[in-house]
Amino acid sequence: MRPRTTQEGETASGETVAARSEALRIGVICLGGLGGSTKVAVEIAGGLADSGHDIHLFHGSRPEALAAWLPDSHRGSITLHRLPLRSTPGPTLQSALDRASARLREVSVAERLDCLHVHYAADLLGCSLRAVQGLDVPVVATLHGTDVTPWRRGAGPRGVLAEDLRRCAAVTAVSTWLSEQAKKILDLDFAPNVVCNSVDSMIFRPRPDPELRERLVGDDDLLLIHVSNLRPVKRPGDVVRILAGLRAHGHRARLLIVGVGPGLDELGEEAAALGVGDAVTCVGRLAPDELARYLSVSDVALMPSASESFGLAALEAMACGAPVVGSRCGGLEEVIAAVEDALEEATGDGGRGRLSRLLSEVGDVAGMVASIRTLASTAEGSPAEHRAFRRDLVRGAGHAFPQEAQLSGYRAILSRAARRADDDGVRAAG
Repeated sequence: MRPRTTQEGETASGETVAARSEALRIGVICLGGLGGSTKVAVEIAGGLADSGHDIHLFHGSRPEALAAWLPDSHRGSITLHRLPLRSTPGPTLQSALDRASARLREVSVAERLDCLHVHYAADLLGCSLRAVQGLDVPVVATLHGTDVTPWRRGAGPRGVLAEDLRRCAAVTAVSTWLSEQAKKILDLDFAPNVVCNSVDSMIFRPRPDPELRERLVGDDDLLLIHVSNLRPVKRPGDVVRILAGLRAHGHRARLLIVGVGPGLDELGEEAAALGVGDAVTCVGRLAPDELARYLSVSDVALMPSASESFGLAALEAMACGAPVVGSRCGGLEEVIAAVEDALEEATGDGGRGRLSRLLSEVGDVAGMVASIRTLASTAEGSPAEHRAFRRDLVRGAGHAFPQEAQLSGYRAILSRAARRADDDGVRAAG
C-alpha cells in the first residue's frame, strides 16, 4: 500500500481525511448497465471517494447507469475509464476480454493502484485477474446474484469461476442467501463475506407530491410501480397479470414501469392481450431523486421475481414508504425479515410477519393480487393505520440497512487486502 498525502478536510460522512494516515488508490470495476450491480458499484465508488480515496471507475462500453446514478458532485472526484465490454451480462468475445485486461493493466501500473474491486464476477473477474498478473495489486470480488445463480442449471464452466474466486484477496456477497448459494453452487471451500446493500436515506425518503400523484393516477385510485431491468428473472409478465387481476376485481388500478430491458416489448404485448394496455405507463430509467418521488406517490411496489440476490428495489421502495408485494425468492425474503427485525428492535412492536405476509410463492399471481387488495382495504377502511404502516416501512428500512454500515464493511475489506499485499507480498493473481 502506497501512502498518499491528503489535504485536511471533512468527508460527506463527517470523517476527517487528515485523521487517517493512508488513503488508497482503488479501481472499481462494473458493467455500466442498468442492473443493480452497477448501481451498487457507483454508490460505493462515490462513498469511497468521499472518504478520501482515489477512485478509478471502470465500466463497459455503454454506461447508461452513470448518467442515471453518478451525481455531478462525484464526477470531479472519480476518474472514469471505458472498457471494450458489454454493459449487460452476456457472452463476450475473447478478443474484447483481452483488450479490457490490457487497459486495466495499463491503468493499474500508470496510476499505481493499490487494489481492484470487481462488482459482478462473470467476465469481469477473470479479466481483472489477468490484468494484474505478476503485480502486487490484490483483487476483491463482490458477487451480486446472476453472476452466480445461473450455474444452478449446470450452464457454463463453474470450475473456472470458482478458481478465479479462490485467487481473490477477498470475496463478498450482498446477502447471506447469496453467500450460501455461491458456496454451494460453486463448491467453494469458504463462504464469501457478507456486506449487505444499503439505502441512502438522504435520497430515498418519503417525498409527497400531490401533483405528480394526480398526473400518474388520473381518475383511478391505486398506483402500482415496478422498478427493474425487465430481464426474464424479474417476471415482468406477472406484473401485468397482477394489474389485470386487480382490475378484474373492480379496482381502478394503474401500473407504472420504471426501467428498460429485454422484457419491455413482451410486457406491452401481454398488457394489450389482457386488455390493460391503457393502464400501463412506461417512463424508462429515472435518476435516484426522481425515482424516490415516484416511489413515494405509489401505493404498492411489485417484485414478483423468480430470484433476487438482495432486492435493492424493494428496500428503496420501503424507504420511501411504499409497501412491497412480491415473491419468496431468497434475498428478498432476507431483506423483508431484516426490516421487520429492525422495527421490532426500534419500537418493541414491529408487527412480526406483517411484511412477510405480503410475499407469495413465485408465480402466484392470485396470491399477490389478494395481498394488494388487503392493503387497499386497510388504506380505505383504516387510513390512519395505513399511514402508520408506511411510516414504519421508512423507519425499518433505514435502521436495517444504513449506508455507512455498507461503506465501512468495504473500506475495511479493501484496506486489509491492500495492506496484506504490501506486508506479506501476497499477489492476488500471481
